[in-house]
Amino acid sequence: MNAPFRSLDTVEIEAKRVERLAVSERNHQMEKPTRGELLEKYCKREPTPFFQYDGFLGKPNDKSDCIFQFDKDGDCLFSSETWELMHGADVRVLVKPGTPPEITQRILKEIAACIKRDGLPKTRIKENDNDLPC
Repeated sequence: MNAPFRSLDTVEIEAKRVERLAVSERNHQMEKPTRGELLEKYCKREPTPFFQYDGFLGKPNDKSDCIFQFDKDGDCLFSSETWELMHGADVRVLVKPGTPPEITQRILKEIAACIKRDGLPKTRIKENDNDLPC
C-alpha cells in the first residue's frame, strides 16, 4: 500500500513545527552557564542603553519602614536608565523563574499603564567613544 501523498506545503509546515518544538525543548532544558562563560560572551558585546522597569512584590498596605511605596495590590514599580551588554530587542521582558503567571501579568499591566500615562522618560544617557576593555 502506498503512503498518502503529502504536498510540499504540508511537509514544510510539519518541518517548521518540529523545528519550533525542538527549539522549545532546548529552551526548557538550558543548563546554567558558568560566570566565566557569560563574561566571555558579554565581553564581545557593545553596551546598549535601555529604560529598565522593575516590579517588586510586597504586602498590600505594608506599613513597615521599608523604603518601597507599595500599591493596593502589594506591588512597587521603579524605572531607571541603564547600560546592558544584551543584544537589544526593542522591548524585552525578563521574569524570574517561579513568579506566578498572574503576578507577572498584573505587573506587566501596571508597567504598561505607567508608560501609557507618563510615556518613556527623556534619556539622560550620553554615548561616548571611550571603549573600555573587558
